[in-house]
Amino acid sequence: MTLLAKDSGHLTYGRAQTTLMSGNLHLLVKAYCEAPGAELASPLSEYLEKLANRDISLDLDQRLRDLLREAGGDPVMHDAQDRFFDRVYWTPTIQAAGSNNIASALGTGIVYDSKIHGRKCIA
Repeated sequence: MTLLAKDSGHLTYGRAQTTLMSGNLHLLVKAYCEAPGAELASPLSEYLEKLANRDISLDLDQRLRDLLREAGGDPVMHDAQDRFFDRVYWTPTIQAAGSNNIASALGTGIVYDSKIHGRKCIA
């Protein structure tokens, strides 16, 4: 979890640092809460509306930060993150790279970086 001064993404979380302001933190937490066996689904679900509304007061909500930190140890969260990042970032990266004839690992990495940081440099 990260919160940097003047970061336009605000609160960030997870192995690839999804952000509050992108709306993807909401989608990730929602996926976790809906997953069978999620240990912290109940308390985290209380935050879904504020996450969906990109409420920046969550930046300083210590309870949320503690819950997210604890959820980081839950294998269900690991799986939710893997599925989320594959669906939202990796699969579109591979599709964009392929449709633009990018075949190298470096080229694919550049496309992935642009996707994960919300930049659109190619289709």
